[in-house]
Amino acid sequence: MEDNKRAVNSKVESETFNFVVDSSSLSRLICRFCGKTCKNGNSLRNHERLCKENPNHQVSNFVKYNQSDHKGCNQYTKAKELGLPKPEISDKVRETIGRLNKGKHLSDEQKRKMSETMKRKIAEGSFVVPYKRNHSSKVSYPEKYFMEVFKNLPVKYNYQVGLYQLDFAIPEKKVYVEIDGEQHYVDKRIVEHDIERTEKLEQLGWTCISRVRWAEYQKFSAEEKESFCKSLIEQLK
Repeated sequence: MEDNKRAVNSKVESETFNFVVDSSSLSRLICRFCGKTCKNGNSLRNHERLCKENPNHQVSNFVKYNQSDHKGCNQYTKAKELGLPKPEISDKVRETIGRLNKGKHLSDEQKRKMSETMKRKIAEGSFVVPYKRNHSSKVSYPEKYFMEVFKNLPVKYNYQVGLYQLDFAIPEKKVYVEIDGEQHYVDKRIVEHDIERTEKLEQLGWTCISRVRWAEYQKFSAEEKESFCKSLIEQLK
């Protein structure tokens, strides 16, 4: 029974990765209008339905809402729209709002304990970069994709170097590749952290071969993707 289950899982894994890299499979998942590669059939159908290059594309409810003249519906906006005086707020409500919005003040003892906890986590290597605390621990689709691309190389996935975790690394050569989501380009805190991270890794002798911006990579044609991946592999060899 257990052998059958492993065989099925192995087959599913094989089919998944074949789906990722097989050019004929990829061609069936490319948008007819803009050329974007989608991760599955359902994703392709939804994308083509909303694709801006599609002359008959639909507009999502989210876009409709943001393009509408919606101005809110609380008592203050209603009063303003109707030309009525601003509603009065009782002293009790003002006091409650003020208390809720008031910043929390930490005592020196609390600050000391927090500092000691942070130092301990850093020493143990259990410190987590802030944005990763809200991220799933599951392997993402882009990571699965490049696992298959690098399958014939001695690449380590999520390799730990001090405080930092490298997406794909070859420890013997001290080279690595990062697969980045859009948060690495639009979130100022993450951008600043990445700059500091790269500098610290360089001081330790590590070289970043490439930071793959997944959103931009998806826009490549099948030929461009193949060429890009071959270039990465050659640099990692």
